[in-house]
Amino acid sequence: MRLFVAIDLPDSIKKHLAGLQKAIGDSHASIKWVATDNIHLTLKFLGEVEDAMAERVKGKLGEIPFTPIMAAVRDLGAFPSENNPRVVWAGLSPASRIIELQERIDSSLAGLGFPKDDRFTVHITLGRVKAVTDKKGFLERLRHARAGGFEYPLKISDFRLKRSFLGDRGPVYQDLAVYKAKQD
Repeated sequence: MRLFVAIDLPDSIKKHLAGLQKAIGDSHASIKWVATDNIHLTLKFLGEVEDAMAERVKGKLGEIPFTPIMAAVRDLGAFPSENNPRVVWAGLSPASRIIELQERIDSSLAGLGFPKDDRFTVHITLGRVKAVTDKKGFLERLRHARAGGFEYPLKISDFRLKRSFLGDRGPVYQDLAVYKAKQD
């Protein structure tokens, strides 16, 4: 089964992010937007995992301590750069505690043979850019979508082991386990 570790977002933030997707649109670029229900923050992609290994992963993730994390979704950009966009993303800050959680997950699962993620960047993928037909127009839409700034507060009180499979209308995600933060 295809697995990843993620932080789910509240519906209110997903709706705001869907609004940003709409503001950017696809008139200047061919973009495959992430469905609103599927918007999340990936902490680690595991890929195809056998059932027995998935059980070991569940156990390892359950050993990771963390307390609730306060952050905010407050940035918008493109990877690898805005002049060469392949992914449109929303950022979170402060990122330090999210990175710390990701590093704990990474270290824990390295013992099971999963490679460490040396280039982790805290971001929420909003869409994958297939082609840009009008770079100037795309950049204007991106800048317009973030004009005036925005800030959507987020309390991270759990992370999840998720399974991904392809349904009739695209990817479908299923929680296999939920790992709650310990209170301060």
